[in-house]
Amino acid sequence: EKDEFEVKQKELEGVASPFLTKGHQKMAHKIQSLQDEIEQDRGRMAKYAARLGKLSKEPLRHPAQFDERADLKSIIKEMQAEIAQRQEVVNRLTDAMSSLSNVSIT
Repeated sequence: EKDEFEVKQKELEGVASPFLTKGHQKMAHKIQSLQDEIEQDRGRMAKYAARLGKLSKEPLRHPAQFDERADLKSIIKEMQAEIAQRQEVVNRLTDAMSSLSNVSIT
């Protein structure tokens, strides 16, 4: 009876294993994609922050400068929120992936 159980378990592992592998690959690809987007956004945000820093040092000569500073602050704030959301998704996917790694077929 024990041998039959072990044979069944090995059969199930053989069936489930490719699915777990494909799932892991898809999740890993999605995580990498999101991390790439986060890095791109951080790079763009750094450029906006540099422009904002430069504007902040200059005296305001006309209203357009004030508007640009306000726009840059708003853009940076939105980007920070988007980055935080993407990072949260990355964290959840990473947790889910590690949970899948700990699954045993019985």
